[in-house]
Amino acid sequence: MKPADHANVFVLVPAAGSGSRMQAGINKQLLELQGQTVIEHTIDRLDRHPDVSGLILIAAEIDLTAMEAIAKRRAWPHLYRVITGGATRQHSVLSGLQALAAHPDCHDDSIVLVHDGARCLIDPLTISRVIAGIREHGVCGAALPVRDTIKKASDDGYVIETPDRSRLFAMQTPQGARFAPLLAAYQAMTAAGRILTDDLAVMEAAGHPVFLTAGNERNFKLTTRLDLQMAQWILNSGPEPSDALIKS
Repeated sequence: MKPADHANVFVLVPAAGSGSRMQAGINKQLLELQGQTVIEHTIDRLDRHPDVSGLILIAAEIDLTAMEAIAKRRAWPHLYRVITGGATRQHSVLSGLQALAAHPDCHDDSIVLVHDGARCLIDPLTISRVIAGIREHGVCGAALPVRDTIKKASDDGYVIETPDRSRLFAMQTPQGARFAPLLAAYQAMTAAGRILTDDLAVMEAAGHPVFLTAGNERNFKLTTRLDLQMAQWILNSGPEPSDALIKS
């Protein structure tokens, strides 16, 4: 029988993006939904998860004072620090990993999740599946099967290829791995000047096999005004159904 894995679980929350496509004039994570900011909804859901031991919120320098004020007012039990992010998501996550290294309960085998601050409807079952996936496979992230036919096109608009969509997945977060290999991969890719778009891409580029687990249709990233309206509708619709999982 495989021994129980009691490694602590930490979550890094990158919230340093400009949110230019939202065209709101402020960071989209400071917009309000049901009387509280987007980032509050996100941190609330992560902080309540029974397996989470600590959180680090990574803010843009221009938003640091506002994020610190929110953190002070809310006093989330598991929020360890609010820090300044970098020029890219990759630099922000690396800063978060370096800050996490100072946490007294963070060890080489600790589980680290990275979850986008703009995915404010994250559900506990998706979090649990990613944690279980890391325990079993070392590296794991939430994803959904692609529903639409995908076309690869040339610069002048002609179709080059139609990939088999049965093997295509749209990535969500959380994504993560054990602390030591995740930190080493981020350090190596950043030192090499390779800027990648998500955590599984960093681990894959560093030579680690990665595993996908089921995401949730509600766990979308707030990018446009329509996304904000959809999130408001979902929050107004009441508690999430237990069967809101995407399996096919």
